[in-house]
Amino acid sequence: MFARWPRAALLAAALTASALATAEARADDPVTAAGERSLGERDLDAARRFAPNEQIDRRVRAGRALTHFMASFELAPSWQAAAGALDAHLLLGSPAAASGWYWLAADHADYSDAYLAWQKGALSRVFDSRAAFTFEFSSAPQSLNIDGIPVAVGGESRPLALDVGEHSVTASSVDGDTFQGRLRVEPAQVGGRHFYPVAWKRHLRAGEVDPDLPQIGPRKPAPEGMGALQIVTIITTVTLASGIAVGGGYLLFGEDNPRGIDTPEGAAIVITELLLIGGGTTIALISD
Repeated sequence: MFARWPRAALLAAALTASALATAEARADDPVTAAGERSLGERDLDAARRFAPNEQIDRRVRAGRALTHFMASFELAPSWQAAAGALDAHLLLGSPAAASGWYWLAADHADYSDAYLAWQKGALSRVFDSRAAFTFEFSSAPQSLNIDGIPVAVGGESRPLALDVGEHSVTASSVDGDTFQGRLRVEPAQVGGRHFYPVAWKRHLRAGEVDPDLPQIGPRKPAPEGMGALQIVTIITTVTLASGIAVGGGYLLFGEDNPRGIDTPEGAAIVITELLLIGGGTTIALISD
């Protein structure tokens, strides 16, 4: 029955039980990096002794060990604490998270005989029979989760070991953007190094407008003062109005006008006056 549980749910249950047990056990004890690592090694040994059909018990113990090793690393980073976290993640079935701790152990290596012996065995346990994927982030990452399990900070940009099959990938950037995707590992990719691009989904900040939506906003205010077109329009309209007034007065009231309104010349003058009126009105409307 327990074998059908999702891996992330089993790990969450194990870590919850571990946190409760740890809080009770050390309520009055001083917390040190060496002490946490010792507790982690004790729980890791206990986890290894459980039979395969005792999966829940093994995961609970491995989860407790992981909690101790992570606490030890946070108090005083060491390759021994990172190595313990790696082995705990392998027991929990999370090789991607384990490989993140492999790189942190390398970052704090003392290159002693003990480290070199561990490093050789760990490299084989983590990467053999798996594909190595490097996640290429378009900007600095904040977090990376593979199958719901967080990769330790500092290991997210290094090659991570993935089993054959489909994996969920979620990540966040230092700018607050996110990524969700799926990664399928094919058998032919085992033993090779591959790359997986991560392009962030932009999240709008306060006051920002979504560039993918139609932009609706107030009409752009007109510039203050009169522009060149307005000045030309005013001068032209005044000139046309003056011409209309003078021409119309001469046509209608000029005593020495030899041509009457009923002559061809008079009709041409009337038509000209009407064109001037229409032109002035059109210019005034366009320039509004």
